[in-house]
Amino acid sequence: FHPNQAMTRLEAAMIFEDVIVRAENNPSLATQFIGQGSPFPDVAPEHPAFNAIMVCTTRGLFDTNARNGYFDPMGSLSGADAVLVINRLVSELNVF
Repeated sequence: FHPNQAMTRLEAAMIFEDVIVRAENNPSLATQFIGQGSPFPDVAPEHPAFNAIMVCTTRGLFDTNARNGYFDPMGSLSGADAVLVINRLVSELNVF
């Protein structure tokens, strides 16, 4: 736990994937995209976080760079972006 360090988009995707898997009680989501090709030039399908990135982007939680299709896994997730993602996640899961 490092509250003074920025969270990367990759780390956030892994956390949000875990939340989705647990909230929907659907363990198969954790491997749903394994073996598929990557739509992102900067994320190989063999990357350990590939499935998490795909779960989050296919559900519209994370945006990609529309111009070049990059996910930017090592880019930082700002506080404002984190709030947007959490709001989208709450809507997606229909929590409230």
